[in-house]
Amino acid sequence: MGGTGGNPATGGRGGARGTVFTGGAPGIGGTGGSPATGGRGGAGGTVFTGGAPGIGGTGGSPATGGRGGAGGIVFTGGAPGVGGTGGSPATGGRGGSGGSGLTGGAPGIGGTGGSPATGGRGGTAGTVGLGGQSGMAGSGGAAGKPGSGGTGGIGGTAGAGVAGAAGNPGIGGSSGLGGVSSTAGAPAVVCPPPPPGLDMIDDMNDGDRFILLGRGRSGAWMTSGDATPGATMSPAPGGNFTMTDTGDPCRKSAVYVQGFGYALSGASFSVGLGSPYNASAYRNLTFWAKVDPGTTPRLRVSLPDKDTHPDGGICQFNGSGTNSCWDHYGLRVAFTTEWAQYTIPFSSLTQNGWGNLGTAFDPASVYQVDFEIPVNANFGIWIDDLAFLP
Repeated sequence: MGGTGGNPATGGRGGARGTVFTGGAPGIGGTGGSPATGGRGGAGGTVFTGGAPGIGGTGGSPATGGRGGAGGIVFTGGAPGVGGTGGSPATGGRGGSGGSGLTGGAPGIGGTGGSPATGGRGGTAGTVGLGGQSGMAGSGGAAGKPGSGGTGGIGGTAGAGVAGAAGNPGIGGSSGLGGVSSTAGAPAVVCPPPPPGLDMIDDMNDGDRFILLGRGRSGAWMTSGDATPGATMSPAPGGNFTMTDTGDPCRKSAVYVQGFGYALSGASFSVGLGSPYNASAYRNLTFWAKVDPGTTPRLRVSLPDKDTHPDGGICQFNGSGTNSCWDHYGLRVAFTTEWAQYTIPFSSLTQNGWGNLGTAFDPASVYQVDFEIPVNANFGIWIDDLAFLP
């Protein structure tokens, strides 16, 4: 236990309590003197491991109140010190500081203010060490007998990861503010770059049925199907053809055709290029595509030329056998349910062999691009960024 202060004109300060290294209860700080100016109470003991910490000494009680002793310091675990009690003279003593928990443990409790003519000042809350709980605010000083009210205690400092509790105000004290949380940002979307030399026919982003104007091309999207009763397609054949929002930041808008029930010759959707268009500067057709789950995945992509389109003047519109039109050069492609880019070399295009046969596909006389849907298919097909490649 700390010593007792002297009794002269200025009171002595109480002696500090001894240090406890392991376990055990620490001492109580000494009592301050009681002269004209009150002595300051002795500091509480220091506890290094476990054990209860010291309690701050009591301030003197003269004309000017003594200051309470500081609470004990706890280095590891254990409960923290309790701040000393302020003096009680004509001018109130100041409460002792709460104990400091350096690692873990509960925080110190602020000292109690004095009770003289002028109210004592509340003790400072204990500081929390790593991982500890937030400190408790000191109690406000009691109002002086004739004087003003005491000052509110200061809120405790939060430990790592735990928001500090608001201070308990004395008379006129303020509450603490809560913490602010943060939100992680969304990752940036990176779209694949177009291949070198790509010449866009239609990116569908204007929303209408017409292709992009330029390089002598002109045309629009349309659908067609056989006369099977009950068969359905959207957009409807002969109706308004508009683009559909994909919900994909890289694809934006696209052609979307869905339907079922075409049992005679099937269905198709196509886009015109010109009358005809000379595509001999290119060697490939490319586009992005996917199909809905449950769609018959294999479609035939074809490019009608002068030998297979009626406007070429070579085949017969209503002909039969080897002089009939519509046996276009094309390639069967299996689509998946995920967006992917497909490239069709002109050199891979062949006829089915039932209509007018040309000698070879002629890229200098291309009328349109057809997407042929097989008989009895259920379909939901997406096409985007139709283009030529060298």
